[in-house]
Amino acid sequence: MTISKTGSKIVSLWLAAALVSGLFAIMPLSVSAAPLGLSAPENVKWNDAERCVAEWDAVDTRSYTYQVYLYRDGEQIRSSRAGYMMGQRAGRDFSNYIDKLGTYYFTVYTVGDGLDYEDSPTVRSDDLVIDSLPEEQLPAPQNLTAEPNADGDYVVSWSPIAPHKNLSYYNVSAGVTRESGNEWLDGGDTQETQIIFPKDLFDENGIYWFGVQAVTNNLFECRSSEYIKITKTIGIPQPPVVIPPGPGTITSGGDGNSSSGSGGGGGGGGGNSGSTANTTQVSGSTVRNSTSAPLTQANAISVVSHALRNAGSDGAVVKLQNVSDVSLDVLQAMSNTAKNTPLTIHADSTRNGVVDVRITLDPANATKSINLSASTVNNDAERTNSTFGKFFSNDVMTVCLGQKGSFGMTVKIAAKIAPALNTDNLVFYLYDSATNSYQKIANPKHRTDSNGYVHFSTSQAGNIVISNGPLQ
Repeated sequence: MTISKTGSKIVSLWLAAALVSGLFAIMPLSVSAAPLGLSAPENVKWNDAERCVAEWDAVDTRSYTYQVYLYRDGEQIRSSRAGYMMGQRAGRDFSNYIDKLGTYYFTVYTVGDGLDYEDSPTVRSDDLVIDSLPEEQLPAPQNLTAEPNADGDYVVSWSPIAPHKNLSYYNVSAGVTRESGNEWLDGGDTQETQIIFPKDLFDENGIYWFGVQAVTNNLFECRSSEYIKITKTIGIPQPPVVIPPGPGTITSGGDGNSSSGSGGGGGGGGGNSGSTANTTQVSGSTVRNSTSAPLTQANAISVVSHALRNAGSDGAVVKLQNVSDVSLDVLQAMSNTAKNTPLTIHADSTRNGVVDVRITLDPANATKSINLSASTVNNDAERTNSTFGKFFSNDVMTVCLGQKGSFGMTVKIAAKIAPALNTDNLVFYLYDSATNSYQKIANPKHRTDSNGYVHFSTSQAGNIVISNGPLQ
């Protein structure tokens, strides 16, 4: 098994009569109406056959993500995001966490996307009383190892336990040890005895840990095994190098090209990891992918055609969720389908159902195939934050754009602001992870909104580092 990394009306107020070519330019200020509320889940209960499985009816098709909290004796012990299990039924298996005596219940609400929809009200389940536990416990896996293969990926393997009727699967995790404690990076469930974690999880130097547990879903006959863990140390960090101002400096008045090659460090967005296959849902003028995936021409034309039937005075709007690569042919097909109607594309990269980064563009301006994935929390963004955090005192956040180099047109970016970032004096930098170098972006012309997003415009892609003041 391999774990791969992988409805509001808009009113536009123009702040400038013309755009200045370059990396950043003055763009229209978009003011969104108040987000719409989502419907709460219904028929919230514990599964009749598998008593440790939380389930509910998914009644609002505008969201496919739910926030679930598990409680024991009134204390929260687990939070999780969940999606559909089958049809319109959704749920979460808590077998691995209901392992002590007590009274359990869970709460759940439908997750809004952060921009267009608000979270639904929260609903509470009935109680699940665990007044006894089985004496039998699954044996722990043995001989846990984590070694790099020829490609640099880490192969985590272990010896299987003896055949057991109550063994459901092995749960495997990888994480990094920080000053604040252990941080989970990735993981998954498998019935095999090996999992491969991609090498880019471990590009940040430090102490990593790997763990495995034999898990049973039959809590009333047997308990899951103890959790076995090992650690490994990787590398020594180096400070990033600043590129001084000069002929190649990135400004809002130039084309954004830098003689240093800045912008080549884009790492793909999405934030979705694990071995789950992508599921694509086409609904009205929206394409939703469960994981980051390319956009097909058939789906593109379908959503544009629907958007045209609902177009307003400002034109038609298409929403793409977790779309990665879009070919020039597809972009041109979308523009040709729209004909003379202005068409806007909102490309959302979501995290747990909430918009993390939105890229807004006009396909009529496309000159090349582009990657629309983006993230503020994927491994590349976190490595960049960590690198700058080691050598500078500023609070920073990174918007990691999957596109390499230039977009070939100006796009608008809206990114969720990191909680610790003071937005009074933001400074923007373009970071090239390949050369470990960065360059200040002059006059980015940014703004922030009441929903907690920072907006800016760019024709260049890569890793954009946003700092609270000049780096020092």
